[in-house]
Order: sequence, then C-alpha cells, then structure tokens
Amino acid sequence: MVITRAGTIGPRIKAFKESMKSIPGVISVSASTAVPGHNNNNNGYMMEGRAQETFLMQTKLGGLRLLKTYDIKLDTGRFFSQAFPTDQNACVVNQSVVKQFNLINPLATRFINARSMDDSSANNFMPVIGVVKDFNFESLRFKITPYVMRFKKEGNNWGYITVRIMPKDIPNTMESIEKVWG
Repeated sequence: MVITRAGTIGPRIKAFKESMKSIPGVISVSASTAVPGHNNNNNGYMMEGRAQETFLMQTKLGGLRLLKTYDIKLDTGRFFSQAFPTDQNACVVNQSVVKQFNLINPLATRFINARSMDDSSANNFMPVIGVVKDFNFESLRFKITPYVMRFKKEGNNWGYITVRIMPKDIPNTMESIEKVWG
C-alpha cells in the first residue's frame, strides 16, 4: 500500500511508522522519495578516479526498511544501518550500475554528487556500501537501467510511505492503518 501524501503528516512521520509496527498484518513500513512506476529523478554523478565522465542514474532516497518493504534482494555488501552514522552519505546501487559502468570492485567505488561540487566538504563523496539485484522500478516494458538509493533522513518528509501488508485480512489491516493516519 502506498500513501502518496507523506509530507502532510510532517514531523509525525516517525511516530506514524512506529504505530504501523503494532498493527497485525503490517510486515514493514518505509518512507521514500519514489516508488516503482513513479520515479523521483535522473541525476548525474561523477565517480572518483573517472572525473571526465558523468554517470546518469535514477535516484531514490529511502529509509532503513526499504529493502524489506519492497522485498528487494541484496546481491553484495549491505543496506543502510543505524549502526553506521556515515551511511547518511553512502549509497546502494543496482546490478545495472555495476555492469553498465564497468565497476570491477563496486564496494570500493565512490560516486560524487555533482550537484554539490561547489561545497568542498567530504560529504560530496558517496561510497557504495551495497549492490541490489536488478528490479523493475519502471514499466515492465522498459529495460532496467542504473539505479542508486541514497539514505533518506528522518526529517526529509516529502514523498511516499509504503506499507507492506500480509494478504490475509486486508480489510481489517487497511481499517487500522486508516485510523492511525486519521
């Protein structure tokens, strides 16, 4: 289930997600700036050691439970974790990034956020901490292209909330979710 007006609950988004955990039938909840079929944007990045090239990737900011909520499979490395504060500047890419950009050792790769090149801080670097198996984030008619997931900070409340629910007793689960939302 996708809630398209995540920003309307403002700073209460964390409390909303926590409340969802207590509802029987809810498997996982995550906030993100894009959902399959509704992409956020296609950004240009640079790569450390390959400064003469620009790499275009669909970009999504996502929370800690994004993989579980969408059942996205990790190929190598890991996903974002609260145990690593530096993950706020890290990224996770799909297998298409590895293939199309010829990454020999993806977990040793650092992309550079080209939009923030004016800022000389080290936060421009986005180390790749994980690679996920390719998944369809657009229509099934389209070829899967390079995709990067960046960490969505808790205060960044625009976008979507996705609630993964169990297939049994959907009406009661939906009613409970709607009550919390209200």
